[in-house]
Amino acid sequence: MAMGQLQQAVVRTNQERQDTEAGEPPPEQLLLSKTSGKIIADELEVPALEVEIERAIWQVERDMKAQEQSQQEKELKPSSQKTER
Repeated sequence: MAMGQLQQAVVRTNQERQDTEAGEPPPEQLLLSKTSGKIIADELEVPALEVEIERAIWQVERDMKAQEQSQQEKELKPSSQKTER
């Protein structure tokens, strides 16, 4: 069942890629969740992998949030500069 969930995520990702080939790419999206670490570690029978996957997911989530905040700040800056002139 766990591998089926991962396969579904891959299929969804491939479908989204096909849907947006002609247009603008979709925003980045994290495919794994914190619970995915346990599922993957159990399926591969490597218990230590769970912690590493959770740590990697945490890092990616943190970086994605920082990137999103940076983008929002960039979008706000030009509009505030225009009103100041």
